[in-house]
Amino acid sequence: MGSHSFYTIFEHTADIGIEVTAESREQLFTNSSFAMADVMFETAPSGTSETRLVMVVGDKVDELLIAWLNELLYIYSVERLVFSEFSDVKLTETSFMARAHGERADSDKHRIETEIKAATYHGFSIEHDGDKYRARIIFDV
Repeated sequence: MGSHSFYTIFEHTADIGIEVTAESREQLFTNSSFAMADVMFETAPSGTSETRLVMVVGDKVDELLIAWLNELLYIYSVERLVFSEFSDVKLTETSFMARAHGERADSDKHRIETEIKAATYHGFSIEHDGDKYRARIIFDV
């Protein structure tokens, strides 16, 4: 677990949290997606045979990040799709969208390590510190 260097995992009661860093707000969204997948699966998704345009709307950027992660969890639960790449990323004050490239989950290739139910607002924060953005996200597991 943890094949990327831009996040750390921290313990939080019965939940699990991640702290993600990025050089832009858009990258904060995609890095959070990769971190969530690393927590969920023993081996991070790598295929790109399926593409979905994924969009979320909200009143502010904080809401959008939580909505984005929960939308990816929803797509996984309904369509069994896991994503490994994102392109055409666009963030406004009230929406985030990207083309998500991935593959159908395979029980051999995508073994669940941690079942994540939802990204939560509990303990959630986004900070901008100099040239870095940082998000702290706690998942209900």
